[in-house]
Amino acid sequence: MRVQKIATLLLGIFIFGCSPEKQSPESAGADLSPAMRSYQKAQTILNAGIATLGGAEKIKALENISIEYEGLRHMINQSRRPEGPWDKEPSTGKIIIDRKSNRLYNLSSNSYPGIGAFGMSWAITGREGFHIDVYRNHHGNEVMKLSGQETDWPWAASTRWMPPLLLLQAAENNTSLRWIDSYQKDGRTFDAISFVQPDKTVPVLIFDATTHLLEGYETVRDEGVYGDVTDFIRFADYQDFNGVKLPTKRTDYFNGEIARELALQISVNSPVDENLFAIPAAYERPNENANASYTRLKKIGEGVYIDQDMGGIMIVEFRDFIFVMDCPGNFFMSQSTIDAVREMIPDKAIKYVASSHTHGDHAGGARAYFYAGATLITTPAHVEFYKKLAKIKQTIMPDPFFSSPKEPVIETFANKKVITDGEQTVELYNVGPNAHSEELVIAYLPKQKILWQADIFFIPFTGKEVNAAMPITIEFAQKLKALGITDFEQIIDAHHSRVATRAEFRATLQKAGYEEF
Repeated sequence: MRVQKIATLLLGIFIFGCSPEKQSPESAGADLSPAMRSYQKAQTILNAGIATLGGAEKIKALENISIEYEGLRHMINQSRRPEGPWDKEPSTGKIIIDRKSNRLYNLSSNSYPGIGAFGMSWAITGREGFHIDVYRNHHGNEVMKLSGQETDWPWAASTRWMPPLLLLQAAENNTSLRWIDSYQKDGRTFDAISFVQPDKTVPVLIFDATTHLLEGYETVRDEGVYGDVTDFIRFADYQDFNGVKLPTKRTDYFNGEIARELALQISVNSPVDENLFAIPAAYERPNENANASYTRLKKIGEGVYIDQDMGGIMIVEFRDFIFVMDCPGNFFMSQSTIDAVREMIPDKAIKYVASSHTHGDHAGGARAYFYAGATLITTPAHVEFYKKLAKIKQTIMPDPFFSSPKEPVIETFANKKVITDGEQTVELYNVGPNAHSEELVIAYLPKQKILWQADIFFIPFTGKEVNAAMPITIEFAQKLKALGITDFEQIIDAHHSRVATRAEFRATLQKAGYEEF
């Protein structure tokens, strides 16, 4: 009897579940759901775009694609002046996606005003690989191993350089496909669709509605200095390679302003250099015990600390208040430093913050200090930059200061400013103009003989070697001699937590042939 009741119940559930009244709108032949309509419309546009580039079969038949690029970056917020016209600096690189062996190589080299080039490379096979500083002038000779999800970004970023593979990836991840818009601009009609890449990037693919050729793609993000940002990558001058179309020009836009212009040299199915996927002999694996005694705020002198999580931010404890040197990134990065300081020194407020210059990696976090009620110390030509920073539009990732704005408190000095309480002293100097920034602030603590600087002296984060000094570093040494600051015992590189000695500073100068310091 019990079995019969169960069978009857199951039959009722089956009949109830299959009754016409309970059918989905799609199975009943009603209008498609909004998600399905968006998906199918996007799929139609994507299929036409793939066909225009040569078709899925020809794209899949490619064993590898290699791009070598060169051109100029327009140094938005990385120029000598806080506002344009922007300096222009070389940008070069090489990207290989080897579909046959499921691997990639990505080398990127970008130069900065007065500094020269930094180069990084990624070599990945499947979900395992490594990342190195190819010039060994920033991270040094340490190999950064990558595994699993850590490889998602290099794969996705490299794919975004190659329209055929980008569209193929969209087709293979097609449940995330969505139609975005159809619009007209400059007398042309465009279709826009989006999908989600493995690294969670959501590129909006823009197609010419007439030719079905991929015009480029857009992404949106929050940026510390500018707030809401739209990045647009435009591809041009497509040429045929083994029946597949690939662009030979690329232009990057930042909120509608040209940020980079590149010429691309393309090759397909070419021999791949196996050495690219082997760790070079000059590199070392990280020391497994390197973080055994880690503390976020590392003490380097009496009342002096550096925030090791945020590079070389310097914190100086006075009798009744705190001074912070540099505020990189964005509100949340600097708020992290503020929170760490408050946890370690809860009974003293941050009264002053100074930024070396207006580049975002040194100034973008000033909003957190405005919010905390600290006074910003800067040089005269940089005041308007910080006033604008206090009023940026944020809808993507609004910070607390956006919700509770107030007029920032700013103090300026032209050449030198001393902060002292009779026991602790910080001397601020404007060592500009130079080839990196027209005004640039350094800090010197005469009691502890600690010198803090940003972007005019670099020492590799790892290893025991030092680089040959750049011309801007020799100029800096000459400036220090003129200021009488030659007795420092430690010098901080603002971009990481390795503290160099005066002997190491002299060694960099000597490697460049300068013996007068």
